[in-house]
Amino acid sequence: MPKLSQSLGKYDMGFLRIIAQLWGLEPTFKDKKNAIQHLTAEMVKPLNIQNMLESLPPEATAALQDLSIHQGRILRSSFARSYGEIRKVGAGKRDREANFLSPLNTSELLWFRGLIHEGFFETEQGIQEFIYIPTDLLASMPLIISKRTP
Repeated sequence: MPKLSQSLGKYDMGFLRIIAQLWGLEPTFKDKKNAIQHLTAEMVKPLNIQNMLESLPPEATAALQDLSIHQGRILRSSFARSYGEIRKVGAGKRDREANFLSPLNTSELLWFRGLIHEGFFETEQGIQEFIYIPTDLLASMPLIISKRTP
């Protein structure tokens, strides 16, 4: 599975600023490369992860626990059935409507925080789309996730 820096590389600067804001970080990035480096460094720090996880509602913690149990990835369709679809909107609409401030479901709540990502991976059945937690982020959170009960 991809690392956090690879996963964050898919997003525009506006989305990276949203992630920073929701993590309580100062989003004063010079460029996308700087933003990714800064976010990656901050998001894998144990204290930052602990603070983020403690701020989540129980259903979001349950979703992360579910992903953790499944080695950090679940088929997108299965995850969406359990935790909701992630709305696909352009950057302009996202920024205008600030839908990151009122996510419709658990999937969106976790996605806007950069805790989950979407990606295609090779399986025995061919290439399939998954929701996943980046490997370095997943490695930093198992003990914290297991301590929380939904």
